[in-house]
Amino acid sequence: MAQTRAVKMEGDILEQAAEIYRICFNAPDKGENWTQETAKDYYSGLRNKDGLFWVIEKDGVMAGVCGGCPLEQSDIAADMDGMEEGCFYYAVASMSPDFQGSGLGSQMFADWLHLMKDTHYQTVIGRCRADNHAMLRIFLKNGFQEIKRYHAEMGGVTCARVLLRKQL
Repeated sequence: MAQTRAVKMEGDILEQAAEIYRICFNAPDKGENWTQETAKDYYSGLRNKDGLFWVIEKDGVMAGVCGGCPLEQSDIAADMDGMEEGCFYYAVASMSPDFQGSGLGSQMFADWLHLMKDTHYQTVIGRCRADNHAMLRIFLKNGFQEIKRYHAEMGGVTCARVLLRKQL
């Protein structure tokens, strides 16, 4: 059975999370060239913005990781038409290829939403690439409402993005 838990993004957790991220998002054909170091820098940047992180583990192996930070400290704050208090930005979710398609991504997201209710946040904002159909399905299946589609740059890559919102 898989279990989702909150973690500190440091040490071995940071190394494993960066490895999963690098494998999932390194896409030279889309202009995204992630290394272990740049992925660690990304997670460390979120951590330094009061980031919160969760992992899902199966049989003692990290299968996936997700997390984010307060919306007002996020990289997408400028993309928002207005700022809400008590809003969390769901910045990242990645699953090891060994576990993709197993339902663990959906489980991690549902577990994460349940755990978010124990925080002081009232709202969650999520964003994904418009062509990331799996993540978009997970957001919508869990009650997020699409609020905006737009083009934005991240890491030197401009692409279509979808912004979604859920009241907790």
